[in-house]
Amino acid sequence: QGNCDDSCTACKPGSFKGSSGVQDCSLCPANTYGPDTGAVSISHCIACPRFATTDGKGHASSSACTCDARYFTNTLNINDPCTECPAGARCEDGNCALGSTDPSCSMDDILGSWVQTDAGSYELVSCPPGHSLVNSMNGDFNHDVQQCKPCLNGTEYIIRPNEDVCQQCPPGLLCFGDDRVVPVPEGSVWVQDGGVYRLQSCPTGHQKFNDSAELQECQECGLGYECREAVCEVCVECQAGTYKDVIDPAACRSCPMNTYGEVA
Repeated sequence: QGNCDDSCTACKPGSFKGSSGVQDCSLCPANTYGPDTGAVSISHCIACPRFATTDGKGHASSSACTCDARYFTNTLNINDPCTECPAGARCEDGNCALGSTDPSCSMDDILGSWVQTDAGSYELVSCPPGHSLVNSMNGDFNHDVQQCKPCLNGTEYIIRPNEDVCQQCPPGLLCFGDDRVVPVPEGSVWVQDGGVYRLQSCPTGHQKFNDSAELQECQECGLGYECREAVCEVCVECQAGTYKDVIDPAACRSCPMNTYGEVA
């Protein structure tokens, strides 16, 4: 019972009193709430869900429990509303931007397009150029790892951000972390094959080397080899009467006057 003047009144929600006497009703502790009128013990003060706290004591409603800033509130999960923030939805200070009303950490401050599902959680559905959409671990969807992972400028490229992973830049390309690439040497021809670039042909004096997507390049013809075609794939041996003693794109040279070369 509460304070008595002419009569005693029941303890208000957010408070309790476990024994008779003139003392006031006690407030429910911090991080709890008491929805009942006339509560007779602290057991009527219900603990906030995990990762949620209150601002002080004496709260009457579960709405006083707010999730820690590093979590977002899933209002459809009544028993466990404070949900782990995905890796890519955290602001620089570590707080969660999903559903945040804090102007210093909102959904405008994180990468990608996020949508709230029918279950109240969030899913990352698209990423900007130069980023790989990560949403799985060991092949299975994983809510907590979702993020737009940046591809490294100079060492990686990505053609389709929402489908592909960051690809290792092969020696035959200069890469800028997105779908932009520059062939090396100039004149080599590359084509898109799904989520990777593949070397199709090389300029004069070069040949294709290695079919692996990570190691493709045009290499200069080696000692005793040339390619005189405008579009080259394979270097061929120097013809009889010619030679090549350096590794470069140049054609084989004729043997000097008063000499001859019988074997290619």
